[in-house]
Amino acid sequence: MLHLHGFVPLPATAACVPFYPRTLTHPTPPCTLHARWAVKLDKLASYKKHHDEIWAEVAGGLRRAGIQQLTTWQLPSTNRLVMYITTSGVPDLGPALGPGSKYREDPRCVEWEDLMDSFFEGGDWTLMSEIHSSDIEWNTSLAKHAE
Repeated sequence: MLHLHGFVPLPATAACVPFYPRTLTHPTPPCTLHARWAVKLDKLASYKKHHDEIWAEVAGGLRRAGIQQLTTWQLPSTNRLVMYITTSGVPDLGPALGPGSKYREDPRCVEWEDLMDSFFEGGDWTLMSEIHSSDIEWNTSLAKHAE
């Protein structure tokens, strides 16, 4: 389980997915993580508003911790959300953002995480497993065909 706001450490099998190989110019390739969760129906509008007006301390703390991109989608007409996260090679968000991290040294970041936790229905986020990626499977197929 990935509990992004509470930052329950990810299991060892939940490593990030590098979206391009390690090279000399990119010794630590960016990684992607995907998660799903639910927000309490009566808190959904407030959750969206808070994310539209994210506190500068939180945005800065996330960037410094290695979050490059964070995008959230809502399944229409539900309280179900999905998040896509790109990191600068950070495979486990627990040490980067969880208790004891540099991010958590800022009281505003702790306040934000506690507030976001109060919006969740049913606790932890669930880490999603990638089953298909065009940049992997398509390129493999095209390379085989070119041989």
